[in-house]
This record gives sequence, structure tokens and C-alpha cells, in this order.
Amino acid sequence: MKDKLEKIDSIPVRAEMCTGCSACASVCPTGAIKMSVDREGFYIPVFNKELCTNCKLCTKVCPVKGCNFNKAADTAYAVMIKDEKARLSCSSGGVAYALSKYVIENDGYVCGCINQNFETFHEIISKDNLYLFDKLKGSKYVQSDIRDVFKRIKILLRDKKLVLFIGTGCQVAGLKNYLIKPYANLITVDFICHGVPSPKVLTDYCDILKQKYYSATTYSTRDKVDGWQGHHAFNLFDDSGNTVFREHGKFNLYIRSFLGNYINRSCCGHCKFSQVQRVSDITVGDFWKIRKYNKKFDDKKGTSIVLCNSDAGQKILDETRDYYSLYEPVPIDFAKAVQPNLSHPSKENINRKTVFELMDGNNDYFSYLNRKIVKVGLLSFHFANDFGSVLITYALQNLVKKMGFVPEIINFIGKEVPIKPNFVSFRDNFLKLSSLAEDYDSLCKLQRQYQKIIVGSNQVWRFFDQNIYMLKFASGIKSLISYAASFGKDSYSATDTESAKHLLSRFSSISVREQAGVNICQNQFGLPALRVLDPTLLLDADDYQSIIDFYAPQNINQEYIGYSLSKKNKEKNNDILSNNQNFGNKFLIKDITRNFSNNNESNVGEWLSYVKNSRCVITDSYHAIIFSIIFKRNFICLLPSVNKAGPIFSLLSLLNLTDRMVKTLNDINPNLLNNTINYDELYAKLNIEKKRSLNYLKISLEKKAEMCI
Repeated sequence: MKDKLEKIDSIPVRAEMCTGCSACASVCPTGAIKMSVDREGFYIPVFNKELCTNCKLCTKVCPVKGCNFNKAADTAYAVMIKDEKARLSCSSGGVAYALSKYVIENDGYVCGCINQNFETFHEIISKDNLYLFDKLKGSKYVQSDIRDVFKRIKILLRDKKLVLFIGTGCQVAGLKNYLIKPYANLITVDFICHGVPSPKVLTDYCDILKQKYYSATTYSTRDKVDGWQGHHAFNLFDDSGNTVFREHGKFNLYIRSFLGNYINRSCCGHCKFSQVQRVSDITVGDFWKIRKYNKKFDDKKGTSIVLCNSDAGQKILDETRDYYSLYEPVPIDFAKAVQPNLSHPSKENINRKTVFELMDGNNDYFSYLNRKIVKVGLLSFHFANDFGSVLITYALQNLVKKMGFVPEIINFIGKEVPIKPNFVSFRDNFLKLSSLAEDYDSLCKLQRQYQKIIVGSNQVWRFFDQNIYMLKFASGIKSLISYAASFGKDSYSATDTESAKHLLSRFSSISVREQAGVNICQNQFGLPALRVLDPTLLLDADDYQSIIDFYAPQNINQEYIGYSLSKKNKEKNNDILSNNQNFGNKFLIKDITRNFSNNNESNVGEWLSYVKNSRCVITDSYHAIIFSIIFKRNFICLLPSVNKAGPIFSLLSLLNLTDRMVKTLNDINPNLLNNTINYDELYAKLNIEKKRSLNYLKISLEKKAEMCI
């Protein structure tokens, strides 16, 4: 019989949706389906049409087609094991180790991922092959080969043996579907998964390293040499366990490629297992930022997050309670905030396709990755307690990421600011911050890890330290870029103009937010500059919806006019704002900077939601105007102070919206309130400006770095 092997297509799922769990190959009664490797190096099912009897078992067991999820856990747990020596050799708090040890001690079998001689695969471990037990520890950061373990597990379960299976969510779902019926003697554990990289990429990368480190026989991607929080590091070991190569994850090409989603399986970008509802009995992972919840829960040696998803999971956690030195409940919302993959999958990088096309053509795709995986430092006023400053930083971070680079907010606190929980929450959950840079010397050290630095937007060049915001601390080969920086005035009035001129001459690209900035650069410094849009305008309304969804603010059913005004203008106009007769007596008048229910300060999600749902926004705020435009709301601009008037007038002039400006609230009448903005016309002009601004940012980021002198 002619052996026809071809890539599986519609049976059971399209190739790009397949997780490679091997359930279909395991269940096939005729051997028509076998696991192979595709051109990207991932495990895929291939089938022999001549052997297929069309029994449809492959479709029935495919977890992409369907699987049973448990009820979502309503509490997470912060957990550490008592055995500190073992915990130091685990990725986080050692929970999977403790569960495995318990099962082995009770004459059970543990099936988990190990690596030997640079091969990563699932193996079943018991007292008979206990020498492999320690190989279960640690993250592997690659897709494992399931091989025949599903069939072997089924035999053990039928023989009434206790079995613990540890894997990704899709592997757990594949096993449970393959088994068809539930087994009381099966415990399943999945881990919070960022995605699975290609085994071929790992093999190719290790082959390159082995040319120099020829004694290496295995690898790891995590250690605690720099503490648990400094966890990522690529290591090579020889047969005796000696480290022959180590590189921190910040600099390691393989780890950066994985975390940047350049080399992960295609289906990972729309993984249905990235949610609080799980298929396993227990979910484990790193409890990042647990220190912010309770300092006692972090001794810097690793803390696990644990979700108990079933009665079976609860039973074994209760039975292993003596293994743990810490086992404390934590709100599930906090767990979701610090582990994004409990809410959504990791988005595929826009350059992923190119990476695998180069691999397929036998090209040096690692050189391409090295060029593309560029870490970009962003310096702005992210520390300020105002909606505009934090949303500027969020927007620029996401724009840089969308262009295929790796953004990080340079965590320099420009001035002492009070701690406000509504803004702390946003920074913790939506901004990727560097370690704290407390002073100029700290910045000099921190800047070494960035290939490019962007300063802006906001009035970063108004009167703040030149050495900081004109990037004097930056040295070495790097690109210095300003995006929508603002001087805040019509001229540069700092005393050391010559120093400013020199510092700005080191920039490879200069853009400013207002025309006045263009004039300053040209007339006072003799440097070319481009006027661009504020970065918040370069994202769409949908890009901000995730913030609103995260905070899930309560709105009101009645139509309202929202206002977002400075403290001075609120006090000055309090009588007018408190009487809706001044605005036609039809609508509620609501302060959108305060929570509608409890009158606390609005968080960022609430503020955005209130702008989005206002009938009209009355404001003296530059960014309240911008978000009114983004959400296509009517707005009226009350002329602000002189310091703020320039940027607002520049924006409204650009978009032909100066008719929305009033000198006092008494100038507002029902006709002005009802005079709707023609957003079709406005967006026709705005989209031209967006395209120009995005093009500037893209070209600036792609410029070759030069020595900063």
C-alpha cells in the first residue's frame, strides 16, 4: 500500500489552530494519524488517507473542537514550599514539585516535561526511575513532545494507579479528551502559559552555542542566581551539572524571542485556555508582584500562584498542606492583574511570519531576530498623577510594541508625587516599568540595556533637567528619539541654551507636539523638527477598551454632560456647574474626575468610560479633548491657563475645531451643546496626520543606531 502522508487540514482542525497536543494521534485506532514536525519545527498531526476509516474519533477528542472547563476559581493562593533547597531549584514557589513528591511517595506516577541531551519531552516518572525526578523542575520554554504518554497513562489509570499529569492547558485538555471518561485517580496540573516556542528554534540556537561550549549536554531558561524576580537566564550545563554558559534573559536572544512572541506557535495568539476558567484540577504559575499585596508573601526565593479548579484539586492540596510554609488566599482579581495570561493570550508579534519564512528558506533568521528584538526605553512623566500623563505613556508603549520592538518605561521619578491608588493600579497593570532609577547615576547604568530611547510626549523640555530629559545620560551606540516632545512655551528660556543645542544635536530624530516647538528647534538650535500628533491620538478607541473592561466601571442610565476641569476652574464655576438649568435643564451634569457612585477620585478606566458615554464633555484639559475626539463625543473647551492654552489651541487649529472654545461657562448655550461635530470630516483630516506621525515613529525606530558623543 502506498504510504500517503499529508498535513492534516480539516480533520480535525486547520493546521494554524492545532495545538500539537497529540490526542488525535493517540486515539486513532488504525494508526492513520501520526505526529510529525512542520516547517516551523512544531509538532503536528499528519494522516494517511488510505488507513483512515473515517471513525471521527480524532475530531471527538480534539480540544480545539471542544473540551470541558471547570468552574472559574474565585480565589487564588500564594504558596511556598517548606523545603527551601528544593524551592531554589524550582521556577517559583515549588508547588508542582510538592505535588509530584507526594504522588511518588504514595506509589503514584508523575508525567511531566523533562529535557535530556537538548530534547524536551514528556516522561512518566515513578519510584522505578526516580533518577529523572529532578529533571521535572524548572520551566523549559519550548513545546514538549508528548510521544506515547497518553496511552501509557490510560493503562496506569485502568490499573487503579494514582497519576499526576503536568502540562500546558491544551495538553491537559488533550489528555482528558483522549481518556473520554473521568478517572478519580487522575490529577491534572496546568501552568499559566505565555505560549510555546518552536523546538527547532531552540535546537538551532543550542547548536550555535555548542560550537563554542561543546561540553554542554542540557539547558535551562530560569534560575535564581539574581533572585526570583531576576529569573530569566539561559544556561548550558555539562554532564556533571556545571554551568558552562549563562546569559541573563534581558540580553539572551532565545528568551527575548520567546517573551516577544516571535517564535511561538501560531495558535498561542488566540489560545482559549488563557482565562480563569481552566481545564485542569490545579493551575500554577509565578505570583509576580505579590509583594504589592503583602510583603510577607515574598522572600525573594519564589512564590507560586495556585488556582484550585476542582474538588480533586482541593483534595490533593489539602493532603499536601504540610509541605507548604505559606498557603494564603489572595483575591482572584489581583492574580489576574499580575498574570495577564489568566485573562487573555499573548498576542502574536507582527514579525513572527518573517522569522519562520527566513527559517524555511535556510536563511540566518537569528540575525534577523537580533536586529528586530530591540529594547526601547521610554522616558516621560509616567509618574504624574493625571490621566493624560499615564495614557501618553500607555499609548507610546503600545505603539512601539505594535511596530515589533520591545518597549520598557524608564522608571525615573522626576519629582516627588503623592501615592494615589487609582494611578498606582494603572501603572502596575498596564505599564511595563524598568527597575527604579533614583538619580542620574542610576540612569547611566540603566540605559545600557536599551538600543533606542524615546523621550516624550508631554512638556518634557519645558524647564526640567536637561541632563535627564535631553538624554545626557545616554551613551554608547544607540538611537535617541523624541516623540511629540513639548517646550510648553513659544521660546526656550533655560539659561544653558548651548548645552541644550548640543544635547539635541545627538538625536537621530526630533519631533515635537506643537508648531512652536518646530520654530524653537529651527530658530534657536538650528535643528530640523517635525510636528506630530500626541501619541494618544495614534491609537483607536478599541485600544483603550481593554482598560475600561479591566476596571468595569459602573455608569448611569441617564444622559449626562461630563466635565473635567482644573481645580481652579471647578471652584470658579461651581455655581454654574451645580445647576443644570444653565445647560438647558435636560441632562445631569457630572464631574467625570470623580467616581459616580462613591465620589472618590476616578481611576483611569472610569475616566475613560465617563468620557466615552458623555453626551458632551466640558473641559479645559488637553487630553479630555483628545479622548472626546477618540470616542467621537461632542466637547466644549473652556480656555485654560496660559501654560495649557498653547497645546490646546495648536490641536484645535490643526483640526479646525476652534469654534468649540469658550471664554467662560456662561458662553455655553443649548445651541452650542447641540451643535454636533462632523466626525467624518474631522477623521478624514485626522487620519492623514495619524499616518504622517506613525510613519515618523516607524522610520525613527528603524534607523541604524550611532555612537552618542
